[in-house]
Amino acid sequence: MLVMPVTSAELKQHLEQNEAAVDRVLRRVQGFTDSLMTLDALRSTAGITGQPLEELLADFLNEENLGWEFMFHLTQPIEPINAANFDLEDLGDFAHKMLGFKLYVFDEIGFCGIATLVSHRLALTAWHVTVKDKRKERRSGLTVRTQEGSKSLRVLGVRFEMPCHDDQWDVGLQDGDILRANPDVALLAIEQPMTTYYELPAKPPAWITGRRKLCLSHRQDDNGRGVTFVTGRATIDDPPRIQLEWEDGVTRPGSSGGSVFDTDLAFAGFHQGQLNGVSEIVPYATFAGIDEFTQAIAEDRAPPYIYSLTGRVDGHLIIGRQRYCHAIHDVVRGAARHLRGIWIKRMEIDQTTGLEFSYDLLCQVLAQNGQAAQVFRVELSLGMEDLLETLNERLHGGTPLLARPGAADDETSEGASDKDRARQLVDLLAKTTGATADRPSWIYFDNPRGGLRKAAQQQLELLLAMILSDTRLRFVMAGGETYSVPGPKAENASALTGPGVMVDYIGQFDREDVRHTLEAINRSLGLGLPTHVVDFVLMQALHGVQAQGTVYRSAEVKTVSENLQRSLAPLLPAQGASSP
Repeated sequence: MLVMPVTSAELKQHLEQNEAAVDRVLRRVQGFTDSLMTLDALRSTAGITGQPLEELLADFLNEENLGWEFMFHLTQPIEPINAANFDLEDLGDFAHKMLGFKLYVFDEIGFCGIATLVSHRLALTAWHVTVKDKRKERRSGLTVRTQEGSKSLRVLGVRFEMPCHDDQWDVGLQDGDILRANPDVALLAIEQPMTTYYELPAKPPAWITGRRKLCLSHRQDDNGRGVTFVTGRATIDDPPRIQLEWEDGVTRPGSSGGSVFDTDLAFAGFHQGQLNGVSEIVPYATFAGIDEFTQAIAEDRAPPYIYSLTGRVDGHLIIGRQRYCHAIHDVVRGAARHLRGIWIKRMEIDQTTGLEFSYDLLCQVLAQNGQAAQVFRVELSLGMEDLLETLNERLHGGTPLLARPGAADDETSEGASDKDRARQLVDLLAKTTGATADRPSWIYFDNPRGGLRKAAQQQLELLLAMILSDTRLRFVMAGGETYSVPGPKAENASALTGPGVMVDYIGQFDREDVRHTLEAINRSLGLGLPTHVVDFVLMQALHGVQAQGTVYRSAEVKTVSENLQRSLAPLLPAQGASSP
């Protein structure tokens, strides 16, 4: 294509009218370079050679074949910038949070992009960050780390991806239908869940024609740190075209995938980088409504089942506890209206496998569903004489728990007195833990090894009965098979027609329980293992483990977990580079 050279005469006119605009466009059209040419640099040369500034500028632009692009941007009408601006106080808080959710993406060679953690283990980035080039070969050894983090976490899979169109590598696209079908977006699944993430807005911010201020999280320096305040210029299209404008050209290589936020600090899209030589963002509106995208994030933010106590494949795997996890998850999301308690009962009274870590499992399910620190643990022992007073001392210090007038020991029966004290204690538990009907707290009762004295046992039953009638609390009773737990019972929470208790029997697991854990790992980490591979790994996990008919004893969980981890290890990506 023949490109007409730019002349010094037309440049002179623009320099006289708006020298700052000429300098801004000059920086912009050069893109990223270690030797950025500026008007100041050209002016210094003019002082030595005696040539007019406009002639030096014309020579530079024509030699670099930038004349047409330079004149195109320079002659575009300058639209006013929207008056909305950033609130400095909000921005300070937001920048601090960004230290936790802004991730730096590496492969085995070095730095390759930016990502934003949008749920416990899913990181949003540009799809092209995950591949080497337009041939779409996946990068090897992908890892991420936070700005403050010294440890890299492996990217074990891509949970969701929609590649860019082939044309975007070279010439770019304008067709809205093609852009919607090829939004260049990916969700990376990292090996370990994290607690700090950015919650994407339910709806993308509305765009209007013109220019507005934006905050771009990108690679501002060689260490990857930095944000830049830029101007975004949008056109009303579907999806909108949003180009970025700022004084110093474009971002450095490795900035692709960096999130862009508007003046309300709402996510507006991510930087597409240097795909086609134009600094643009992929608008959130392009992919916000894709069901597979939103469902993947929703499930990871509030998983109905967790496969590991540590959140890692090489951690303590969970097998055969689906009903327990699902019941807790349903309470959190308000889908188990009648479930007030879970009674974990052992099939073999002397077993401890499964019972001992049920507390940790409860805490992990709640934490990964956004309700950390909502558990009050009660350790029951034979030495307890007054269970209610023991708990009151933990909650209230030195103020004794006394029955109120009309229910004192000398006015009515001892049972009525303890009932009133139990009612007061339940109210105190709810208030101390900040419990509400929409966000209930959990009271976890450990298995009373060695039993309980009769008086403490009766108080326990009263306390459980009071929790059943209070919508602000839920309980878990671990063991205690010889005691009486009040209320209607069911093996499935959905079967309860009024406030009641789900009975969770532990002691055995079967092949489908192992498959459930394996498929949760496969789905959560975006491993993409096909059915025949899942079946093979399942066979390897159960190889040599003795079954009793179609079930296995809970004592075999450790062996099966180790087999499962050993079989999965070759299918996971190797650890990649942790630094450039």
